[in-house]
Amino acid sequence: IAGASIHQVAAEAGLSIGGIYVHFKGVDEILMAAVRRAVAQTRSGVLFSSLGEPHEFWKIVDGLLDHHEGQRGGNSGLNLELMLVARSDPKIRRELAANSREQAAFIARCVATLPGAGRQPAAAEALATAINALMAEAQLQALAGADIGRAGKRRTIRELVARLLPA
Repeated sequence: IAGASIHQVAAEAGLSIGGIYVHFKGVDEILMAAVRRAVAQTRSGVLFSSLGEPHEFWKIVDGLLDHHEGQRGGNSGLNLELMLVARSDPKIRRELAANSREQAAFIARCVATLPGAGRQPAAAEALATAINALMAEAQLQALAGADIGRAGKRRTIRELVARLLPA
C-alpha cells in the first residue's frame, strides 16, 4: 500500500488514472478512505450485523472467531501492511484505534446481556476485556497465517463466563 503508485492502483482497480483523481488526490487519500470506511462500518453496526444481536452471545463469539479464521487467507497481507503503515501515520493510527474501541464496546454490550452481568459489573468488565484480548490474539495469529486456536479460545471464554458470571 505505502509503496504503491497511482498507476498501480488504477491498474489493479481497472480504472483510469483520471477517474481516480476525480475522487482522490493520491494513494494516501485512498488508503485513508478505506480505513475510515471500515471504522464507519464498525461504528454503525454494519460490521457486526451479520454476526447476530448482542444478546446472542455465543453466536457473536463464534462469528468473531469465524471472521478471524477467515483472515488467514484473503486480505491478511493487506491488514498487516495497514498496521505497519499506521506506525508512521498518526491519522491512520487514530482511525485504527477508534475501530478497536468500537469493537471492544460491541463485545462489552454482548457481555452485558449475559445473566448476572448486571449484578456483577466488575466481573462483566473483566470478561469483556479478556474476550477482547483473546480476539486480538486470534487476529494476530490470523495475520501471521497461523491457526487461531478457535476451540481453545471458545473453551477459555466458556470457562471465564462460568467463573466470572455463574448462573
